[in-house]
Amino acid sequence: MRPKVSVIMSVYNGQKYLRQAIDSVLNQSFRDFEFIIIDDGSTDKSPQILAKYQNKDSRIRVVHQRNLGLTKSLNKAIKLARGKYLARIDADDLAYDSRFEKQVRFLEKHPKIGLIGSRVNIIDEKGKIIGKLSYPIEDHVIRKHLIWHNPFCHSSVMLRKEVIKKTGSYSESFICAQDYDLWMRISKYTQLANLPEILGAWRSGKEAITSRRNFYQIKANLRVQKKAIKDDLYPWYYAIFLLRTCLLFIFPLWLRNLIKKRTVWK
Repeated sequence: MRPKVSVIMSVYNGQKYLRQAIDSVLNQSFRDFEFIIIDDGSTDKSPQILAKYQNKDSRIRVVHQRNLGLTKSLNKAIKLARGKYLARIDADDLAYDSRFEKQVRFLEKHPKIGLIGSRVNIIDEKGKIIGKLSYPIEDHVIRKHLIWHNPFCHSSVMLRKEVIKKTGSYSESFICAQDYDLWMRISKYTQLANLPEILGAWRSGKEAITSRRNFYQIKANLRVQKKAIKDDLYPWYYAIFLLRTCLLFIFPLWLRNLIKKRTVWK
């Protein structure tokens, strides 16, 4: 039988938090899902961990591959997905017990909304809550934010698979900001929303964010924003918002991180 939800995850050497992330999905109050996990060429104990979970729960489908990167791995998971809805979770984040239930219920009641996220807690490496990511709730407010930053936590998102048929999957020309690019393209065809509840946890300090890596993130964000204006998603004069992104190139890393925290961290 076709599941209602397809949960998609890609993991590369994620043994440290992988069990916690998987358990958070398996402990959902909503049970009608399949869990597609792409092992993206892990060289640690992630494959062994995945094998044990796959043997315990028939909803889990593990695919092993050579290392292709996050974007290609997620696209492979989407091709395999059979559910009406796609739910994202990263291998080091958490979904709280009622997340899928509340998101499915909302999407069933609001057919014009094709993408739903939520607010999330920020946790440190030990799982301690150190803040929260607070995003806009309503479509018209989200669109105002979308042109100058990503107003969704990737690991909290659920979307209608039928929307992907219109927009295409993640663009494989992006090695970062692939989610931001997809949300922007989705906004052409459907309304967007975030639930006001905190339905998951995003782990801070996942890896050392170097100035070089942060530079590529800013460059990718700028590319998404420029394309949105070129595609007439926003009027030409919205190019003024791109100045903020451009200014980030000259700011030191500590100042960029401070701006980010002041924008969405609470």
